[in-house]
Amino acid sequence: MLLQPATQIAVRRRPFRTISDLPAEMLAEITTYTTPLDLIRLSQSSSAVASGLESSYIWTRAANTAELPPCPEDLSGKDYLVIACSPECQHCPSRAKAQVDWDLRRRLCPACMLQRIVQYEDATPFVASGLVLKIRDVVHTRPPSSRYGAAYLHGDLTDFKTTLSRVPAGERAAFLMERRKAMSAARLHAKECRAWEAVVTRICANLRSLGWGAEIQLLGRTLEEHPLINQGFELTDEDWTGIKEALIFYLSNVRAEEAVRQIKEKQKQAKEKAHWEKVFSRQEKHEARKAAKQTYKAKHRRY
Repeated sequence: MLLQPATQIAVRRRPFRTISDLPAEMLAEITTYTTPLDLIRLSQSSSAVASGLESSYIWTRAANTAELPPCPEDLSGKDYLVIACSPECQHCPSRAKAQVDWDLRRRLCPACMLQRIVQYEDATPFVASGLVLKIRDVVHTRPPSSRYGAAYLHGDLTDFKTTLSRVPAGERAAFLMERRKAMSAARLHAKECRAWEAVVTRICANLRSLGWGAEIQLLGRTLEEHPLINQGFELTDEDWTGIKEALIFYLSNVRAEEAVRQIKEKQKQAKEKAHWEKVFSRQEKHEARKAAKQTYKAKHRRY
């Protein structure tokens, strides 16, 4: 008896209904076309999407796209990008707008700044395992300025003390020396980041002086990610002359697109207004006819 070959049943694959249904490889490919800020927003959209964006390669590539200084070894690519590119406070549930503090490696709003920062004398010692160090040798600190004294985040020092207590007593001295080197490297990195930010600030100031302030405000941090701006950590007059015309051309296109968008928005509003006026006019006519009919019936009612 010959056996009939089994009939192959075509299995229909469930379509991708949302972005969270996409495979991790496809999601990673999509992120190559996003800006760093868009990538941050995407990771905050849902837990499923966030789990698909856990690869450090995705965030490191995004940081390289923004031409940021190299990501420190003790900071994840995602945290680094959030500090550099996200305009929101890292601690506020309301996500208030905040300024980045490269020395503290935090982006804090004024309210959180007052709550979390502790000012201290820079010469205050930190004694542990027979070593006399400074607070800046063990946690990220902000150097003193003409307006404020030296400062650190209260939570950082508390976390460090907890970590230090878990290190075996015989290894604490070596651990503290390594920590001291890491904090020294962090201060150098903060200096590079401030230089990078100063270039962006100077370019934006030059463009505002030329009358492009509205477009800069419209673009927000998207302008900072433009390849013409992210070319290095120095900006000479010659560099500015080289990128000036190209940036003006870019902003003129932004202005034209915004003008077209506003015209379309006004046309849409006018169309909606005319539509509802027509609807209300019909309704008023209907109510008038209905009232006239009721009046006629009441007038000619037979008793």
